[in-house]
Amino acid sequence: MLVSTLQTLELCYDKFSPGYFDLVVSDECHRSIYNKFSDVLAYFDAVQIGLTATPANFIDRDTFRFFDCTNNVPTFLYTYEQAVKDGYLADFNVYSAQTKFQRKGIKGIDLSEEEQNQLRERGIDPENINFEGTDLERKVTNTDTLYRQWEEFMDMCYKDASGQLPAKTIVFAVTHDHAMRLEKAFSDMYPEHRGLLARVIDSKTERAKDLLRQFKKENFPRIAISVDMLDTGVDVPEVMNLAFMKPVGSQIKFWQMIGRGTRSFEACKNLQWLPNQTKDNFLIIDYWENFEHYNMMKKEEQQSGQVPVLVTIFNTRLSKLELLLNAKGEDYTQVVADLRADVARIPLESFTVKKELKNIRDVFEDEFWSFITPQKTELLRLKVAPLLRFVAGVNLAEAFFTSKMERFSLQLLQAKANNTTPDVTALLQSITEDVALLPTNLPQVAPHKALIEKITSGEFWQKATHSQLTTARQALAPLMKYKRERKTEPFELGLDDVIEARKWVIVKKGSYKLMVEEYKKRVEEKVEQLAQQHPTIVKLKEGKQVSWEELAHLEETLETELCNEELNLDEDNMLKAFGVRVGSLVDFLKHLLQLEHLPTYEEIVRRAFDAFILEHNYNADQTKFLRTVQNVFLEKRKIEPADLYEAPFNNFGLNAVERLFSEEDIKQLMDLTKKLVA
Repeated sequence: MLVSTLQTLELCYDKFSPGYFDLVVSDECHRSIYNKFSDVLAYFDAVQIGLTATPANFIDRDTFRFFDCTNNVPTFLYTYEQAVKDGYLADFNVYSAQTKFQRKGIKGIDLSEEEQNQLRERGIDPENINFEGTDLERKVTNTDTLYRQWEEFMDMCYKDASGQLPAKTIVFAVTHDHAMRLEKAFSDMYPEHRGLLARVIDSKTERAKDLLRQFKKENFPRIAISVDMLDTGVDVPEVMNLAFMKPVGSQIKFWQMIGRGTRSFEACKNLQWLPNQTKDNFLIIDYWENFEHYNMMKKEEQQSGQVPVLVTIFNTRLSKLELLLNAKGEDYTQVVADLRADVARIPLESFTVKKELKNIRDVFEDEFWSFITPQKTELLRLKVAPLLRFVAGVNLAEAFFTSKMERFSLQLLQAKANNTTPDVTALLQSITEDVALLPTNLPQVAPHKALIEKITSGEFWQKATHSQLTTARQALAPLMKYKRERKTEPFELGLDDVIEARKWVIVKKGSYKLMVEEYKKRVEEKVEQLAQQHPTIVKLKEGKQVSWEELAHLEETLETELCNEELNLDEDNMLKAFGVRVGSLVDFLKHLLQLEHLPTYEEIVRRAFDAFILEHNYNADQTKFLRTVQNVFLEKRKIEPADLYEAPFNNFGLNAVERLFSEEDIKQLMDLTKKLVA
């Protein structure tokens, strides 16, 4: 058995014969099969097993194809929901909170006169303040926003066994500087815990390994504020809180971060760190509506996949070539030259490339490029482009700049063909920022100073042609390796903020999570549907009298329709979504439909016992006993025959139920309570 990283195996795999191994196991296989690494794995003629903790619906189709999984279905799938059900992993609750500035941004025009004056006193022109909520901690920071987030955390987080201090917590921050500001804000708010309860633990922290060991093994710190370092691969079973103080753009990474809290109670050793010394679930406090953006991110990731930058460049150039096919000239010739240069970079010694050579051999010949047809561009896109992922030694700074310039020129060509105005504002800004970071004092960059100034001033873009864009790209792309690091230190505003939105995310059966608004909508739609169809509700809406039997049947119907796996309307979800905790589903219906004349569950039970007593013409002693049954039933919501021999019924004397009632009476009483149990 040999154990290796793919990076090492890439350097020496050809020292083994293809049949050397019987079995190759790839961990994190959703990453393993991309780019040059799939070349390494494909080389071996062995059984291939890929392992990943990434949810199946986020795995790229190429991964399934590589491991011969038909219909994008894993050979073996053990879901998180099943692991929770089997007790191997802990489930989670989600609480979402956002401040006013997070939700609405910070715009000078919307600030009060007092707030505008505060800014002016600090030399900040309110008219220049125009930030989106997502700019927080990237372009701008506001200490009071951090205070409000910490205050909400301390109110809502799961505490340790004492109920005094937060249980073990990981806070995910945007940047190291953001993490440091969070630590300082926490210390300012809770000086008694300064330097003890909350600490920054990331790759830029001194003694980060020692702090991580303390977080895992010792009582303090309780709160680890981190950037990337604790997102994956860190095992602290006692973690009870995850605070997302950053938006997460990747659902794969999002679920890996959630995984930091999923270790079950059985793995915990320090029970004093846990609420009530147990771990039934853990809490996610989400400050950036990551769960709300879940489906959108999922869709975007499935559409985008993992496309290497050289493949993107090649496909962009192919799109340009297709636009220029009918107007061959200097631009067409240049695009063909660029594409041929890309093809020339494909490593012919690659194992995977060798397997494809028979299909693409013609693209290396001059004759192939003398006359381009749609069939040839399809071959280039489907067969040749994917092979560029095996190119070694890619300068990413140069490649990313080249990709931006190619996309810009493509959009110009598309706009020209369609006689429209291209929307290239964001792309143009990104290119200009890259060029502005080139240090013109360097001897390698200095000869291009005039071009750089022309581009950054905006003059270059006014009438830029495809030829001029190509010349600028060829001149500046190789210089991008000298680009200075972009400094975007946010500045402090010092304005008052407030938590504006608080909501629980509904946890349905099977651990499926749903936002409160959507959950409320589904419940209300189901109730409205019942209100139109159920005869008892129709009679109630018309103000007609209904019997207790009809109301009991209504409760059973509501149990079936609202408490099923689809809606799971239990007391907890009722409180989260509707802000009420009532005794029965009929009571919930009364609240939701505002049926004031609908009796409460207590009234329904009382009516049922009234009818039962009247029907049997019981005497005073029997009636007192049955009223006690009624009270106990309302308290416990169930009653068994054996309960009738225990307190408080033994106050009526030993075996009073047998003395007061016949066996048939007792059976009928139990039948009555069973009808009411719903």
